[in-house]
Amino acid sequence: MKNLTSFVLAASMTVAATGAFAGGAPEVIPEPPAVVVTEGGSSSGGTALWLALGGAILVAVLVNQTNDTKASDPVPPTDVSQ
Repeated sequence: MKNLTSFVLAASMTVAATGAFAGGAPEVIPEPPAVVVTEGGSSSGGTALWLALGGAILVAVLVNQTNDTKASDPVPPTDVSQ
């Protein structure tokens, strides 16, 4: 009986030892840092305001452009009879 107990003890220690070294030590995976998300902000509203104001000024400049041709400078007639 003593011989059987020694054999079972040796077999169980062998199985436990091979299982422990089979996969090696597990790698430590660090957790990613917590990300804090804040909603809104004062800078996003300011950007939209400046873009809208710049667009309005651009449209006003393009609409207000005039041609600087003078009616007092007649175009000389071309002679087609030659």
